[in-house]
Amino acid sequence: MHLTISGLLFSLSGTLLGYFSYTRYKAWKLDPHNTINVYYWKATVFITAALILYGFAGLFFESPTLVLRIAAAVATILNTFGFGYFLLIPIYSWRGDAQNVIIRGAARLYAIAVAAMLVISPPQSFIDSAGIIHWRFNAIVGWSVVGIASLAFALNIILLSLYFKRLSSLSFFNLIALMFTFFLSGIGGGYLYVGDNPIFLIVASIFLFVGIFSVFWSVAQVAVKKKTSPYSARR
Repeated sequence: MHLTISGLLFSLSGTLLGYFSYTRYKAWKLDPHNTINVYYWKATVFITAALILYGFAGLFFESPTLVLRIAAAVATILNTFGFGYFLLIPIYSWRGDAQNVIIRGAARLYAIAVAAMLVISPPQSFIDSAGIIHWRFNAIVGWSVVGIASLAFALNIILLSLYFKRLSSLSFFNLIALMFTFFLSGIGGGYLYVGDNPIFLIVASIFLFVGIFSVFWSVAQVAVKKKTSPYSARR
């Protein structure tokens, strides 16, 4: 087994997002009635698992492509569920619980439909001699995943923009980092589902990593400040 370039980037991205997911879980535990934190936590749990699985698939540089293809299919299903939870955040913020029930059901059916398409037409994934993973999803599957991810990320960016003044007063850096994550990981992650150029695939993977790293760095800085705060030291 050899860790490929793609496998390394996905593994690191999954680890960093996993930390962010953990912070959302802790925030939810402190305020169980905060639905937004619940959706952030659930969305990032699914996507973290998907990224780690994509990275795991990248370990198998010399093994049968069947392992890679199964991992790619399962991870894509997990990602689709995660994107669905991200979609619930702006819908809940704008329309409340009633509309969220409908969207939640639609998002789950959408993920199930993607899963069915992956069974019917599994990805033809392989790793080239440079250690770059070519995912090669069926065009319908690829664009279906890109579609729900783009809609979810775009609506979240719009939501954050509309509340920019109020949210930036709490943490300007965290807000910018989150918007940057949605934007950059949306572009990078989206290309991985529909593109096949080796150079662009690596660039897209780097975009994805940088996007996730930005939100990891923002929450890590908050954690460091809390630990070094004189108020926390007195507890």
